Amino acid sequence: MGIEALSRGADLVASIEGQTLEEVLNRLRRLDLRLTEDELTFVGVVAILRPGTVAGTPVTRLTALHY
Repeated sequence: MGIEALSRGADLVASIEGQTLEEVLNRLRRLDLRLTEDELTFVGVVAILRPGTVAGTPVTRLTALHY
């Protein structure tokens, strides 16, 4: 399985919707991935992005970064 490869050092970039780190991890737990709590510790970086504006121009803001 792909998650096993990640636990051995392979890299993966993916996106999932969530407003907080806890929400992202809970969504991963609910998906039919059969992840153990130990496997969830291999999630290396979670970036929380939110839409915003700067001088009337739409931008995406990094509001939290968890490593």
